[in-house]
Amino acid sequence: MPFCPSVNPTGTKDKTRPAEPKLARRLRTISSARATNKETADMILEAVVIKVMRGLESEFEASFSEAQRLISNSPGYISHELHRGLERSNQYLLLVRWQSMEANTEGFRKSDAYQHWKKLLHPFYDPFPDVNHYTPVAGTSSTETEEI
Repeated sequence: MPFCPSVNPTGTKDKTRPAEPKLARRLRTISSARATNKETADMILEAVVIKVMRGLESEFEASFSEAQRLISNSPGYISHELHRGLERSNQYLLLVRWQSMEANTEGFRKSDAYQHWKKLLHPFYDPFPDVNHYTPVAGTSSTETEEI
């Protein structure tokens, strides 16, 4: 079995400890991912399909770069992603993860930050985006169903 250096209680490297086998490392990684999934089981995913007026895509993306700071500082915000369409270059998919539905609808949407968000982004929409909220389905995450 190969050896890997580790740090013993005295703070020095200990070359007598065997390296962690591949399978053990893989199981630890999957276990860690499952713990993360359980922590975010109540998470809400907001999915927004945005159609931007043709020819204004670059300006929209520049405004979004500024607007994303507003949303990312909101209580209950977890993360977000903006994707540009391949088939329709003026169509975007915005995915925002929230700790709860209320963090989005009662928190961010009723805040001064949202008023600024609207000023930055709403002029680009044609028509107004379709907004939907989703919750995870147990047992369907790639880290939950991954086999070793």
